Amino acid sequence: MCGTEQIGTAIKKARKKSGYTQEALAELLGITPTHIKHIEGGRRLPSVEILFSAATVLHFSIDSLLPAAQKASHTPLSKLEQITEQYSKKELDLLEQIAEVILQNR
Repeated sequence: MCGTEQIGTAIKKARKKSGYTQEALAELLGITPTHIKHIEGGRRLPSVEILFSAATVLHFSIDSLLPAAQKASHTPLSKLEQITEQYSKKELDLLEQIAEVILQNR
């Protein structure tokens, strides 16, 4: 099981990578900046709703929070997630556009 600190660290890393301040992310998630500070500091777990919203807004996979031993790293999708977890938002947007072109030209 992933600990409170690991979840907070992952959210903080994703927030910074996406270029959001704690205040901006809090507004997007409908919570207070203090709540974000507590989550990122490992003092509070996010609710499931907030965790899913954060994953959507910050473009990270919730399974990326699991320890490596718990991941099924042999599927093509999980391999793609591992490759793209270091991508910036701009790079992810470009990758999404490429995927859409591929689907349109099948």
